[in-house]
Amino acid sequence: FDAYMAQPISMTTAIVLCVITTFSNPFKRLATKSRVFSVLGSLGLLPGFVIAGLVAYFLNEVQFNIEWGFKIPAVLSLIEKTSPLYLGFPDFNMYVDAIPLVLIGYMLLFGDLVTGTEVLKDAQKSRPDQTLPIDLNRSHLSVGIRNLLGIFINPFFPTQGALWTGVHVVVAERWKQGPKAMPSIFDGIGSYYLMGIPFLYFTLPFVTLMQPLMVMALTLTLILTGFACAYIAMSIPKKDSEMATALLIAFFITFYSAWIGLVVGIILSLLVDGYERDAEA
Repeated sequence: FDAYMAQPISMTTAIVLCVITTFSNPFKRLATKSRVFSVLGSLGLLPGFVIAGLVAYFLNEVQFNIEWGFKIPAVLSLIEKTSPLYLGFPDFNMYVDAIPLVLIGYMLLFGDLVTGTEVLKDAQKSRPDQTLPIDLNRSHLSVGIRNLLGIFINPFFPTQGALWTGVHVVVAERWKQGPKAMPSIFDGIGSYYLMGIPFLYFTLPFVTLMQPLMVMALTLTLILTGFACAYIAMSIPKKDSEMATALLIAFFITFYSAWIGLVVGIILSLLVDGYERDAEA
């Protein structure tokens, strides 16, 4: 909340515009009739983010200090300071102390896999021309192998998640609009991860431009993540008891703590909802 109050007008502008261009049905109908709205929608979060950045600059909510040129990240120095191959591996007690963190990490991974899968399943309904190969076993192996390699290179916990929800939703929503908008969902994924981001990391103008806007970008990502998780969570429960359980879990997580909400959720799921062997996964 403090971060939001530091840039209230620009953050509000970014949130409103990005939610409209990503989720708004009236905007999507306009995009089918107007070339201008179609182009704006094809740019994902960029139009809202650019406009919000300009608003922040003109209202003095941020200050830019642009530097020019290219810079190679100090990868070797980073590895020397973080890699266990240089620092040495910790003793056994540290592994034991990390067990709660491992459990929390897997809960987050589980949530990411559910969110990502449901977003893709929802998008698949609009694109029968391309069948998405959803395989949770492969997803587990991919994340596990990547993070195992990360342990030896740069064991930084916040970067070892499975899903960038904001971008995932934007790509899926664009893919839903048909082959003319995005022939393959891998085109959208490649635009983010293979073409744009790796190159921009080496350009000082982009890095220094984004530094004052990082709080806004993080807030925007969290808002879009919350929006996506909300409509997914509401679509999964089918029975009245499941809906009530989901509502109570959300209540306890919001007003008490995550652990209380999880415990209440497990108890209600077992005692109220029960387990059906033939239930749909």
